[in-house]
Amino acid sequence: MEERPYDEIIDATCPSCRHAVPMDANVCPYCGYVIKPEVAKAAAPQKAPPQAAPAGAKLLTSKPVVGGVLVIVSGLIGIVTGLLLAALSGEIEDLLQEMYGPDIVSAVEGVLVACGVIWFIIGLIALIGGVFAIKRKKWGFAIVGAVLALLTVGPYFIGSILGLVGLILIAISKNEFS
Repeated sequence: MEERPYDEIIDATCPSCRHAVPMDANVCPYCGYVIKPEVAKAAAPQKAPPQAAPAGAKLLTSKPVVGGVLVIVSGLIGIVTGLLLAALSGEIEDLLQEMYGPDIVSAVEGVLVACGVIWFIIGLIALIGGVFAIKRKKWGFAIVGAVLALLTVGPYFIGSILGLVGLILIAISKNEFS
């Protein structure tokens, strides 16, 4: 008679249902409990590769969101610039009066206030267009806001640069809008 080690003779016990299972079993034949998970995982079928999206589904990227954020920042620059221009128009007029005299600068304050209000409105429309871009709603409004963001200028033309990049990102992601 051939001698076999003790652990080959005695069957294992399932920790779930307490039935005796063969030592080489990976799964309990009575309850399905996984006894040797590393072997069971290796034997498990591989997941199917991801399938392409259906023909009608939209592929969503981050382009409209990033473009919308850039347009919002540009709009905020325009709003702040417009408010500063309108608020500081009296000081600017005084400075110009010292430089050029009172005859030349008589109507400057009204013009500066009007420009500040226009700049504020442009910034506000740009901000609203950026919100539409982030929500991926009303592509036309998002584009109008991005175009007006080009006019916000700001220090070192940062508002216009942000508006230009935002405009490009929103324009190339037209198919993501509803």
